[in-house]
Amino acid sequence: MARRSEAGYWLGVGVMLVRMLSIIIFTMVLYFCYLWGCQPTEKREEPFSYSIIQRQDVEGADFDYRFNWKKSDMNDSRSSKGAEILYSPHKRQLAQWVTFRFRVLGQYFVNDSAPTIIAQYHAMPDKKLGEKPRNPISSLVIESGELYFIFRESKEVVTPGKPGAWEFSSVTKWRLGQVKYGEWNIIILRQVINPLLLTGDVYIKFNTMEISKQSVPIGYNDVSPPFFKFGIYCPDGSDYSEKHVDFSNVFIFSAEQGEDIGEVISTVVK
Repeated sequence: MARRSEAGYWLGVGVMLVRMLSIIIFTMVLYFCYLWGCQPTEKREEPFSYSIIQRQDVEGADFDYRFNWKKSDMNDSRSSKGAEILYSPHKRQLAQWVTFRFRVLGQYFVNDSAPTIIAQYHAMPDKKLGEKPRNPISSLVIESGELYFIFRESKEVVTPGKPGAWEFSSVTKWRLGQVKYGEWNIIILRQVINPLLLTGDVYIKFNTMEISKQSVPIGYNDVSPPFFKFGIYCPDGSDYSEKHVDFSNVFIFSAEQGEDIGEVISTVVK
């Protein structure tokens, strides 16, 4: 009986040690994810079979993703207005570096009177309070061959208005410059949102142009943090029958790593 009790004791100790080790490893993983800003879960929004093409689908392709849109398949549904890749919400989204390269052809964008969103930080509405999905907190938009950075602020607990006509506290639009057609355009974005003050710091580099401003009015009064999307989205359709956007070198990093990470990112997107 003594031997059995002793064996049971050491078995119990072993189980406890395994559990403690598992907890320690899990805690370390969470800590390093918090510290380094782990890449969130990826989700695709591709309504049609042609919506998203990856590099491995095209022999000799120099892009990572190609997003396609056709006016003939557009209807009243939101999903028919584009194709995007979404990164699930997580707290690191409040302070992040985002970098990517994008390429468009002039034949699908020159003189188009309708805007095309190629990247956006979208908000999670407070559904328990009856809030509905709204315009993105910030977005990169191509309009008439120019690239713009548009960002919004909504101080109210529930953003007033109705779908398509929200009443934001402020809407700001920065002109970034002319898009280079048929070539890779480089984006480096550092966006920090203060969820209490609803202000933030924004640094953006578009090719050789740079804008850096602090305490700008950006962010929504939401319980959940926003999430990042990139691809092609035509909210008002287009003057053209179809559109295509290529992406490569899409990366997300924690902004808390410091300004030095900007130098690392700038080398990544070259």
